[in-house]
Amino acid sequence: MEDTTTTEWPSCGDGGDWHPFPFLAGLRMRQASHALQEHDDGHTQWLYSLSDDSWTAAVRRERTGPDIVVRRVGHRRLWDEYMAAHAWWRAHGEPGVDRFGLTVTPEGEQVWLDHPGQPVGA
Repeated sequence: MEDTTTTEWPSCGDGGDWHPFPFLAGLRMRQASHALQEHDDGHTQWLYSLSDDSWTAAVRRERTGPDIVVRRVGHRRLWDEYMAAHAWWRAHGEPGVDRFGLTVTPEGEQVWLDHPGQPVGA
């Protein structure tokens, strides 16, 4: 399955050299990986499923403005997951990495925001 859509790039503010949103996306998007490819006139956000053969390429060219073209292949809707992670991040006040914590027990681990009663998992 392949489809192409046009959308707007999610705003992430100024995160400096190390932005917290990709960190959060990695926590919320299970069995997925990502890479950012820079171009002379923009960039491509690549998203890859680690559980099947799905992938997504979101291409933004600076000369064309804020719109991006999203090309999706496979059954997993990785761009939708990415945007849902972005909405979660925005709804929680765009937290920096200093607000995240980790609890490890013999039963497993849990990442949380601000306190252990607020898990981050998808």
